[in-house]
Amino acid sequence: MLFGSVEIGLRVALAISFAKIIIQSLRPQVEGLGRLQGTNIFCSVKQYPVACRTPAVQVIRIDTSFLYFINATFIKKRIMEWVRAEVDTSNEKVGERVHSVFLDMSNVVNIDTSELVGLEEIHKELASLGIQMAIASPGWQAIQKMKLAHVVDRIGEDWIFLTVGEAVEGCLTAHKGSAMEC
Repeated sequence: MLFGSVEIGLRVALAISFAKIIIQSLRPQVEGLGRLQGTNIFCSVKQYPVACRTPAVQVIRIDTSFLYFINATFIKKRIMEWVRAEVDTSNEKVGERVHSVFLDMSNVVNIDTSELVGLEEIHKELASLGIQMAIASPGWQAIQKMKLAHVVDRIGEDWIFLTVGEAVEGCLTAHKGSAMEC
């Protein structure tokens, strides 16, 4: 009797673990990042409330290893929700209009063609709003696939950065006169 219940418990735990992994793959975290004061470190504003956002810049991290057809629509939708909410908020504040969105892809190991198309669609939607898109910290495989699909050409090689800090500094330099508060 004891072994039967342990075996059932292990099966249930295994099923729950697999279900959790599948759900996280289908609906990965997409979160806003802020700069820790006095540093060039960007982290989740949910996890670190002291992290402050850079005015006129929206930094978004995609927390998944694989960008592929199953989660492409969800990620695109979440990113555009973040951007629209930020644009609506910044339009109310004079001088803080969002002019750049950075996608932190440091966790992304691989990307498929449907997500490459999704990145192009995000870029087009942002461009129609007058917002520049940049990509920070893409993995080697991801950047190679973006180059082969000419996504890098469409975004612009100058808008692909090794770190989020470099991306923000490059953007603020390009938009001279934008003050950096952190």
